[in-house]
Amino acid sequence: MKDSQSFRNAFQISLLYLLFGMIWIYFSDMWTGSFTNDSHQILIWQTYKGFFFIGVTAILLYLVSYRVLHDRYTENKTVQTHLEQQNALLSSLVNSSPDAIVIKGLDRRYIVFNKGASEFSGVETDKALGKTADEIFPPQTAKIINTIDDGLIKDDLFIEHEETMQMPNGKTYIYWVTKGLLKTQNGTIFGIYGIYRDITSMKHNEQIIIDEKERFDDMAHHDPLTGLPNRLSLIETLHRKANRIPTVPFVLMFLDLDGFKEINDSFGHRFGDQVLILFSKLLQDIFPKETLIIRTGGDEFVIIVESKIDQHTVQMHLNRLIRTLNDPFTIDQIEVYITASIGISLYPSDASNHEELLQKADAAMYKAKSFGRNTYNFYNDGLTQEVLERTTLASNLKNAISNRD
Repeated sequence: MKDSQSFRNAFQISLLYLLFGMIWIYFSDMWTGSFTNDSHQILIWQTYKGFFFIGVTAILLYLVSYRVLHDRYTENKTVQTHLEQQNALLSSLVNSSPDAIVIKGLDRRYIVFNKGASEFSGVETDKALGKTADEIFPPQTAKIINTIDDGLIKDDLFIEHEETMQMPNGKTYIYWVTKGLLKTQNGTIFGIYGIYRDITSMKHNEQIIIDEKERFDDMAHHDPLTGLPNRLSLIETLHRKANRIPTVPFVLMFLDLDGFKEINDSFGHRFGDQVLILFSKLLQDIFPKETLIIRTGGDEFVIIVESKIDQHTVQMHLNRLIRTLNDPFTIDQIEVYITASIGISLYPSDASNHEELLQKADAAMYKAKSFGRNTYNFYNDGLTQEVLERTTLASNLKNAISNRD
């Protein structure tokens, strides 16, 4: 646009100069011929006329040149001042940024290495400029930088990602890296820029939060005494298993220690806690590793076994448990005997949800106790009626006693 305007202005000046010269020559010759016919005199007048034309032309050229050069100088000065302001602003923004900002040419040598980059790396800006990553950073870090740069140029990419890098000062940082290509208006690549934001502290704090969350989650889902999963974990596990598609059968065993209250009352709670710990370890030794063993509270435990273990195998493990409980636990040189009554329910044949499954295992456990304890019993439909009758009888007896009072 500016070139077109300059061409028109130059053409107009040249045209005016041509017209002025032609008019001057024509009328000056007529004027000279009207004064004299003497050839010598005419020659003298033509000489003076030429001097006059050259003088006027010189003045006009001076005025035009002055105007053009003055405007151009003023424009260049304005552009230079604007560029200097932009450079100062850019330099101020780049160096005041807490992020590491770098720019390198296609020869991979740094042409911008701001204050943030200097502080992170421990390398002074003056010593970094004109050097490559291989000359500044440890080999592993330089390899990471060069690999990313190769990918940027090869695939014309813009990337944002997290990267862990070791700096020349020996420190390791975690960065959020933003990198891209510098291009001219016509799309020609002339450099690579990179912005590195230090997120080391943020990642450290995030890890602390994650660790604390996991710790609290573990506390919420595990029994502090035995380390086994607790009742909350049991409910979540049963709910998850009951909602699996397709349905996967499993066995649920409800264990209640026989006579544990007497042990607690006789030897104290600390002694009773040791009994619970030893019993939980015994369960883990007897049942396969993939078995889920849960302490629901007090002296009650739940064992969940996937259906890949058949009923015969379950009975084999339970028989082994009962035989093992024939031997006493030795705590503080005191021998105590403990037994367990065990009720067993099957999913989904006995119940379709976790509440019913627990209730029916509980009913089977009480039936085992009625057999003389230290045994196990599988749930059957008749147990539900027995539990109902027992509950009704207990309620009626309580009401009768209350009415008598």
